[in-house]
Amino acid sequence: MVWLAARYALALAALVVFLFPLYWLLVTALKTPDEIFTYPPVWWPRSPQIGNFIALFGGSDVRAIVNSLAVALLSTVLAVGMGTAAAYAIARPGLGARLFAGWAAAARMAPPVMIAFPFFLIFAGIGWVGTMAVLILVLTAFNLPYVLWMMRGYFRDVPVALEETALVAGLTREQVFAKVVWPMARGGLLATAAFTFVLAWNELVFALVLTQGAATTLPAQLARYGEQPELWGRIAALGVAGALPIPIALGLMQRRLARSLSLGIVRG
Repeated sequence: MVWLAARYALALAALVVFLFPLYWLLVTALKTPDEIFTYPPVWWPRSPQIGNFIALFGGSDVRAIVNSLAVALLSTVLAVGMGTAAAYAIARPGLGARLFAGWAAAARMAPPVMIAFPFFLIFAGIGWVGTMAVLILVLTAFNLPYVLWMMRGYFRDVPVALEETALVAGLTREQVFAKVVWPMARGGLLATAAFTFVLAWNELVFALVLTQGAATTLPAQLARYGEQPELWGRIAALGVAGALPIPIALGLMQRRLARSLSLGIVRG
């Protein structure tokens, strides 16, 4: 009984530690400028203000949020669509499939800062720098290996014998995928799509290097504010808006995440 109580106390302490930054971000967004700089700190504003959140709906902040949403959604759809098709192809026995999967995983391990500037030089030469299209293209290419590697593990979990039986029964390869493979791998696809969306939503390095002006995304907008104390309340409100899609996306997939991640890692 004592051991169980200790475990719950430890879990509660860890929860407080991890949630406190989010709480402080929200509280900062609700404070007046004087309360933000008051010492000792104000743990909860005397009169919560929503002016910082209202300010997000005008000017460049709301545009940055919309840009991030568009970039994350489009790059996720493209990466998941192409990666799923490629993953199914290499999940089945074939010459070079294992080598290709290993190359894809290695390509995803490259840090963004290492390849951001080569991308900048390439796209600057064709006049694409500063557009949302270039960021969507780069994030699709950068997240594609992740999708391929994860979905390969999910597809390998589908018994080949089931597909062979369906083919013998007269189904085409497309029908086998739609009626046999897809229902069994759907949970993995949703989990992979959720994490791919989170990766694209949070991307900072590529956004800073490749976008500007009207194409600026939310992480780049936050970074470009810099250390401006007079804007800390607005920055905190923008941070709260930027943090919301992540728990929403993961919450929608929570029933499938544990099984999907374990299958993708073990079988991958």
